[in-house]
Amino acid sequence: VSTQSTGGRQLKESTEFQYEGREIPTAKTYCYLGIIFSLSGSFKVAQNLLRQKALRAYFGLKSEVDLYSISKVAVLKLLDSLILPVVSYGIEVWITSTAGIKAFANTTII
Repeated sequence: VSTQSTGGRQLKESTEFQYEGREIPTAKTYCYLGIIFSLSGSFKVAQNLLRQKALRAYFGLKSEVDLYSISKVAVLKLLDSLILPVVSYGIEVWITSTAGIKAFANTTII
């Protein structure tokens, strides 16, 4: 628990936190429920990881289903059901900035 304000500045790895008199070790990144948090406050690593997972899901789908042999509606339904949930996981956390919104809008999965 931080009892001191950083004034909006980026935390340094050497910043010490204590709880009940014991020092809590710090790390550059931390994964919680599949979302990567970093000291800088950037979610770029988390976004890239989710993009990789979405690509893996897309290529898995593509290996099982010939996307060119089914209707566009069926393809879009598959993408919305299987790929979109992967790439948008945790969006409430990492899309908190205008830069995050632009990055998500400009992401090309396929």
